[in-house]
Amino acid sequence: MILKTAMTLDGKIATASGESKWITGPKAREHVHHLRSQVDAILVGINTVLKDNPQLTVRVGKQKTIANTVRQPVRVVMDSRLRTPIAAGIFQETHRFPTLIFTTHQATSKKIEQCRAKGAEVIVLPQKGKLVSISACLKLLGKKGITSVMVEGGSEINASFIRCGFVNRLMLYIAPAVLGGQEAIGWLGGT
Repeated sequence: MILKTAMTLDGKIATASGESKWITGPKAREHVHHLRSQVDAILVGINTVLKDNPQLTVRVGKQKTIANTVRQPVRVVMDSRLRTPIAAGIFQETHRFPTLIFTTHQATSKKIEQCRAKGAEVIVLPQKGKLVSISACLKLLGKKGITSVMVEGGSEINASFIRCGFVNRLMLYIAPAVLGGQEAIGWLGGT
């Protein structure tokens, strides 16, 4: 399990308002896409989907287009209440890029069917507290033959995975910039 994050020198991943696009430069982003091509899955939480609307694909080359010959990881979203917007980037080309959404019984059957109609595999898992159980998520991924995962989430999902002891490797990309401010979001949330 790799936990990857990009941050400023002062450990921030976003401003107080949540703005976080392109903290690092082109070389770091290129390296991340190379790493993505080496893992079985990329995992994010719902807050990353809502704030950044990522595609979670490997994009290579000068035009940053999705290459047909590059190994693409499975896209995984942990979304306990299934708040993933139907227009989200993770629903793009689900026929080419498998997409799993792990949710809980808090999700409505209508929303589950909407996400499935967009091509995602939606799986209801047990909760730990109010969130999807990370243990249940990883066990199911293992049963599907997914043995290498890169977490590319925000501060709360980062904290959850570290707290559970599932992170084997940290990939911290540090940009030569400072965001500052008490309300700016650090790379590691929780208590």
